[in-house]
Amino acid sequence: MNNEKLFKLRKIIKKNKVDGYLVPHNDEYFNESIPEANKRLEWLTSFDGSAGLALILQEKAYLFVDGRYTIQAKKQVDNKLFDVIHSKDRNIYQLLNSLTSKLTIGFDPKIHSIINIKNLKKNITNSSISFKEIKNNLIDLVWDKKPVLIFNDIKIHELKFTGQPSHEKISHVNELIKKYLADSIIITDCESIAWLLNIRGSDLDFTPIPLSILILNNNNEIIFFTNSNINTSIKKHFGNKIKVEKLCKVENYLIRLGQNKLKVIIDERTCSFWAYKILESHGAEILFKNDPCLILKACKNKTELNGIRNAHIRDGISLVKTLYWIKESIQKKLLNEIAVSDKLFEFRSNNENFTGLSFPTIAGTGANGAIVHYRPSKENSREINEGDLLLMDSGGQYFDGTTDVTRTIVIGEPTKEKKIMFTKVLKGHIAIASAVFPYDTTGHQLDILARQFLWKSGLDYEHGTGHGVGTFLNVHEGPQNISKYENNIKLEEGMIISNEPGYYKEGEYGIRIENLVAVRRENNFSSEKKFLKFETLTLAPIDLNLIEIGLLDKNEIEWINSYHEKVFSQLSNSLSTEIKEWLRLETKKINI
Repeated sequence: MNNEKLFKLRKIIKKNKVDGYLVPHNDEYFNESIPEANKRLEWLTSFDGSAGLALILQEKAYLFVDGRYTIQAKKQVDNKLFDVIHSKDRNIYQLLNSLTSKLTIGFDPKIHSIINIKNLKKNITNSSISFKEIKNNLIDLVWDKKPVLIFNDIKIHELKFTGQPSHEKISHVNELIKKYLADSIIITDCESIAWLLNIRGSDLDFTPIPLSILILNNNNEIIFFTNSNINTSIKKHFGNKIKVEKLCKVENYLIRLGQNKLKVIIDERTCSFWAYKILESHGAEILFKNDPCLILKACKNKTELNGIRNAHIRDGISLVKTLYWIKESIQKKLLNEIAVSDKLFEFRSNNENFTGLSFPTIAGTGANGAIVHYRPSKENSREINEGDLLLMDSGGQYFDGTTDVTRTIVIGEPTKEKKIMFTKVLKGHIAIASAVFPYDTTGHQLDILARQFLWKSGLDYEHGTGHGVGTFLNVHEGPQNISKYENNIKLEEGMIISNEPGYYKEGEYGIRIENLVAVRRENNFSSEKKFLKFETLTLAPIDLNLIEIGLLDKNEIEWINSYHEKVFSQLSNSLSTEIKEWLRLETKKINI
């Protein structure tokens, strides 16, 4: 990027009588993935990660990122224009509290959540700092040739995939309205809306949802706000129970809720500060409660779980074909990162029920593998050479499930160091996969199982160990996770979560092993106390050439053998004879 963007932005900041401006990654829908037209932070900074916050002052500009993105941000962002700060080292609260000048910081209330603004005001103890809402987004005012936001058709997500009709899901939400003696609930999470109404969309590249807002009233009135096209089949699906309005009408409805002095439930994590202020200023009584759809959609039903298993079989076949292709191609010295990414897509696109990728494919070799969310392009694609580690993190969207899998393989012979580090990561992966734990356990409590072997060497990784995964929805779904940061959400039967410890040596290589797992009931105990375990869903071989066998105990070897036996038995019949024999060698038994 050049200084011209900052110059124009600072000029309009001054015109709006503020001293600084906040530019978050997210847009007004608070999805992790955002459309091109709303990638304001990327336009300004050139940083394309999925989380970040810029603070623009007249003399300085800062970009705050978490540990997943520190290497990436330093590569993408001009350090002459922006100070890139790891938020763990110094967050925006600390920076603003350290300033001595009297400053007013502007922000767009539509793209900041209620909790975000609350936390800013709570944690900024510096009396010289104040905040001001600015109606028009300042980035939009200086963004030349800004893309137009495109809304696409909405489609019905069939009952054979959802396992539950929409009216049953809506009844659960209505129970919450009654429980709190409320008049209305506003659902602002687009994934929740898609799940609740059994619909899907294509307004985003990787998450199949329509950009929308939903209001449910206690008189069974439902208002669905979207700019997407509502065809005849959707009208029939909605019937007379759901009224459709354009997004521009949201403000009028919020004002009406306030003027009627109604009691309204909103989730402060996904509802904009803009919507909150309209409700509050017009007299609504506001109840802050978690979006009830979050836990409901996180706990998959039998139909969804069976669909997810089937999707992983098809996905596993694609991955095995890609791994085989890599081994063949490297011998011809015709391999680079973008070719691997393209081949993964090619094999997946031939699968039944496949609709697209669940996120941009990560295919990083050498030093690029140490960039947690690295994405190859034709301009930066690195050749893959003998001795390199290749980290591939990819996934697909299928009507019956969403996949996310990471494999790290070695091209040729690995060094002793790489084998040792891979095995430490693998041991952590197995510890999570093998865990048996009582009901009421959180992912935070399990996280140490994955990190313990790295910690013993004074090492760690910056990202979480596991994130929730949707069903033909977001590949990163809450509210559950496995993380060293506290989260009080308990793991429940039917939840899907990733198991992905890693190790990253900056400038040299990266290692990550990721499978998706389902939380299941453990029925082998006579105890009255309920215990849970994980069922591994992902089917793909783990590179035996990278394992330092001497570091594994008997139980770990048995887990690998059992897993590889499952991979071969479920995938081999769908492979050609040549690839089947190759897979047999890749999943051969380790002798104890």
